Amino acid sequence: MATSTLQTKRRAIVQGEAGSKTIRNVPIPSISPSEILVKTIAVAINPTDHKMPDSFPSLGAIVGCDYSGIVVKVGSETSGLRVGDRVAGAVHGSNPIHHEDGAFAEYIKTSADLVYHVPGIFSWEDAAAIGGTGHGSLCLAFWGALDLPGRPEAPSTKPEYVLVYGGSTATGTMALQLLRLSGLVPIAVCSPHNFELAKSYDIRQFSKNTLFYALDCITDATSASICFAAIGRAGGRYASLEYCPSHLQIRRAIHPDFVLGYEMFGKPVALTGPYKREPAPEKRKAAVEWYKTFTSLCEERRIKAHPVRNVEGVLEGVLEGINMLKNEGVSGYKLVVRMHAE
Repeated sequence: MATSTLQTKRRAIVQGEAGSKTIRNVPIPSISPSEILVKTIAVAINPTDHKMPDSFPSLGAIVGCDYSGIVVKVGSETSGLRVGDRVAGAVHGSNPIHHEDGAFAEYIKTSADLVYHVPGIFSWEDAAAIGGTGHGSLCLAFWGALDLPGRPEAPSTKPEYVLVYGGSTATGTMALQLLRLSGLVPIAVCSPHNFELAKSYDIRQFSKNTLFYALDCITDATSASICFAAIGRAGGRYASLEYCPSHLQIRRAIHPDFVLGYEMFGKPVALTGPYKREPAPEKRKAAVEWYKTFTSLCEERRIKAHPVRNVEGVLEGVLEGINMLKNEGVSGYKLVVRMHAE
């Protein structure tokens, strides 16, 4: 589709002063030969969408990560995608270097090899809820930080246990699906108050003191202590999706790793402290291969979306949803906002 057939401006949620968020008209970005331009049909709201502006404010950066939409322009070096294709994935929202990268906009640009094809059986809302932040981070956690023995395309012949703390979160429910598809046995911990296996003794008893792998989707003092205590006597690996301070890493026999999903894009993560990362081309390569596998899993109907709750109001609805997630808490479903009709 020629550039002249597209409008030149788009509405987007942009960071203002001190991490505030406002709706503005900004230019539709140009794309590189390896990128595509997507008309955004739906977006999903994640905790990072309020945490990034609060913790790492960047004036002018567009907010948002997970989206679904229709390809309206393809770069000259892309393959396997055409104008009109249904796609979904994630971008690095609130990016302090590339302000135009966020998903909460009427049009977004993204790398052509970091999207999954949305099958017709998925609604736009489900496709956005799946997005790319969760399963992309899990790719880096499962087959990078934890180095699990099985994958969906090559399941393990030995059903190893894997603890998933935060099993009822959107990332947690995706983790449970991917672990089962990989021939592994997930132990889901949803709350230490209402799930008996949350007690480290019970987890050890259930796994016969052999638990080696733990994924922490929450990462606080409670979750870290349970994960570290649950891993068996011989030690193991612990992957957190948020920074876990060293004083919470209570056993030397356990190798901890903080997985930052933004590394899947292969670019510098220009944040501070433990969130700062240099480019990791090997992680981008792993993510590109993963998206191919994930597309196949979706087409084969082997992936289900987390339950969604629709929020009305387009970008104004996104702002409302961000405030809901930050101030009220959301449990058991993903907030999704429709941006365009098809």
